[in-house]
Amino acid sequence: MDALGRRAAAFAAVVCHPHPLFGGTLHNKVVYQAAKALDAQGGAVRRFNFRGTGLSEGTHDRGLGERDDVRAALDFLAAEFSGKPPLLAGFSFGCWVGLRVGCEDARVERLIGIGAPVNDSYFSYPP
Repeated sequence: MDALGRRAAAFAAVVCHPHPLFGGTLHNKVVYQAAKALDAQGGAVRRFNFRGTGLSEGTHDRGLGERDDVRAALDFLAAEFSGKPPLLAGFSFGCWVGLRVGCEDARVERLIGIGAPVNDSYFSYPP
């Protein structure tokens, strides 16, 4: 426990939401349940809205700029939970964007892909 009575995180996790142009937000029920499950396993979990979603600034960038959004969330977790192994999870569009960033970022130790949009997305990057 820390000075405020919070339990120490075993790991840090980012959970990415589905396609914003089709109603995906950080409040998506699958994203919420994934975050809840990761929290129950002792993780510090961060959900966020991609650019142009909800009250986030910017506009949708077809997965390119959204990768920067994922990197920014990872940077935040790295600063807040230094030394905790990062995990990256995503649902649908968030899976496609998140797994790509997770495969490129050496800090990320574990990946969770939920509902990968394999029919219309390019997935050659996982090792």
